[in-house]
Amino acid sequence: MRWFSTDPTEPGFIAVGQHAVGVIAFGQISYGVIAFGQVARGVIAVGQVAVGVVAAGQVALGLGWGLGMVGLGGRGMFGVLRILPALRRTRAPADAPKTTPVEALLAGSVKEGYLPVRIEQGDIVLPEDARPHVDASSALAQARTAEAAGETVGVLGVAAYVRPQEGSGYREAAAGEVRLEAAALTTWRPPGWRFVSYSGDKTASPVEVALRVLAWTLLAGCYCLLMAERWM
Repeated sequence: MRWFSTDPTEPGFIAVGQHAVGVIAFGQISYGVIAFGQVARGVIAVGQVAVGVVAAGQVALGLGWGLGMVGLGGRGMFGVLRILPALRRTRAPADAPKTTPVEALLAGSVKEGYLPVRIEQGDIVLPEDARPHVDASSALAQARTAEAAGETVGVLGVAAYVRPQEGSGYREAAAGEVRLEAAALTTWRPPGWRFVSYSGDKTASPVEVALRVLAWTLLAGCYCLLMAERWM
């Protein structure tokens, strides 16, 4: 390998020419680790037509990432069709309300607080020790909406009140049962990693992930064929 080459049959560290082959290649048709040209192929490729692990051009085929008016890429921007699903990490919101011990609410030392909840099949699942004391019916509609958006964990705001015993007067109300009534429901997605669907912020289904990985495998095959063409 030469340090500098203008001959396509002699690769160079820096190659320049109509057909350029080198580690860093500049030409109408260029092939290199870093390639610039009208048609550029390489690990990093920039050109009108660019094929690379990272590719940028009017037409871009980027195995890992692409930028272009049209093209295909593992991930990419503008007109590039992103084949691989995005991987995102979900965390509980930093400003999520702190939970309150149910014993404090039932003892009357706290009048309002928040209980941890899960949403399953449109129902609000409360901690076992809180279930007999909480009326969460007013928050069920909100829970179903949240579940449809993938938000299945959160906290339920509750307010404590005393339900008088049957047959007791208002003066005896304090001896009644303490109940917790739902006041507000705050939800978020379960913490952890997830693949994001192409059609929005929803979690991608296993079928969608499998199909997109298969499509990326075909893209990788095309990339390998285009890169191997130089040596055929």
